[in-house]
Amino acid sequence: MRRAIVTLVCGCAVAGLLAPGTAWGQEYGSIVAWGLNADDQCEVPEPNMGFVTVAAGSYHSLGIKGFPRGDLDHDADVDLDDFNIFAGCMNGPEVAFPTGCDAADLDGDADVDLADFAEFQTLFTGAR
Repeated sequence: MRRAIVTLVCGCAVAGLLAPGTAWGQEYGSIVAWGLNADDQCEVPEPNMGFVTVAAGSYHSLGIKGFPRGDLDHDADVDLDDFNIFAGCMNGPEVAFPTGCDAADLDGDADVDLADFAEFQTLFTGAR
């Protein structure tokens, strides 16, 4: 999973990461922040999406962005678009995968084969 630390704005007392089916009309993986806001420290910067976890305290808040394993097109789900990319990477056992297919090697054995496809199936969420 690719991760990039994204500092939000310091001082927000509480932050929450939204899961599927959550209220407030927010996108999956977006952040809702609340608390003391004297210096706009609860203002979440755009784009407010793709967060996988958050941490917050009295004087800080930060969000970690990333993509789920198997999300080869980085749109926060594992669906048929990802399968199309996966299929283009699949060369079989002990055959090196094409450039740019590192994320499709789900079992880390330097090839994209049926073992990776078995793992891909467990990660499949469908479009969100």
